[in-house]
Amino acid sequence: MQYLTSAQVIRFPAARTRVPERDRMQVAFDDLADALVAHRSAVTAWRFALGELDAKLNGLGRSMLQYRAQLETLNQGVGRLQREAQQLESWVDSLEEFA
Repeated sequence: MQYLTSAQVIRFPAARTRVPERDRMQVAFDDLADALVAHRSAVTAWRFALGELDAKLNGLGRSMLQYRAQLETLNQGVGRLQREAQQLESWVDSLEEFA
């Protein structure tokens, strides 16, 4: 087992000069005012982003409704073609009876 033969001494920071209580309160209030300005800015940006999201979701909803309407039109067309194919099949079957 190895043992350390020396150590590094870390000095404590020097004592700060005493700041009057009123100045400390002013610094705290200034910091709070800065934080409130930053908070207002962040809330404004958040609200703007929510507005953009709402617009995009509304657009997506409209697109989905149009897509559904197009699918319904396609479904009706496929149904019509299926009925015509069944009629043709019945007609061919009736011709085979005479052959």
